Amino acid sequence: LEYYIQRAEMEYSINVGEKIDEERYWSMLKAAELCERYLFDSKCCLKWWNRAWELDPPRADAVFYIGQHFRLRRDGKNAVKFLRKAAALPMPKRKNYQWPELYHCLAHLELMRGVYWLNEETDTLSGSAWKDIKKAYHTVMSNCEPGDRRDVGSFYDKGKRIRERTK
Repeated sequence: LEYYIQRAEMEYSINVGEKIDEERYWSMLKAAELCERYLFDSKCCLKWWNRAWELDPPRADAVFYIGQHFRLRRDGKNAVKFLRKAAALPMPKRKNYQWPELYHCLAHLELMRGVYWLNEETDTLSGSAWKDIKKAYHTVMSNCEPGDRRDVGSFYDKGKRIRERTK
């Protein structure tokens, strides 16, 4: 963890002339992963994912991990909030370490999984949130592997019930 934090906090750019420092960005993501997976430290991982997101806002990786973090903790409201942002981002042009599947399928699939953890009695969905969920559903059904699509219909139905209740 110390190594990745040291790399993430460098003040200079390895790629002279580049606007985004890939080394720092990926070090921030790795530091966050270590904080979450091995230290079970939500504050630490959210700090590093947010710093990565601030460094390169057009890139979906960091905001995707933030949303996934909340989904894994069964916090549907925050999961949907952040995963909507990840699913809305087109893949930016970058030199290194692109993850096309994130933009093509995974951010949308994870958004649908986040819907599962919404509370049907108390959570609400705005019109724009419902529009994003419908778009994610269609993207998953078109782009993701059949095994990944298995439960997405029931997540969609749950979102639809919540939207109908909160219109």
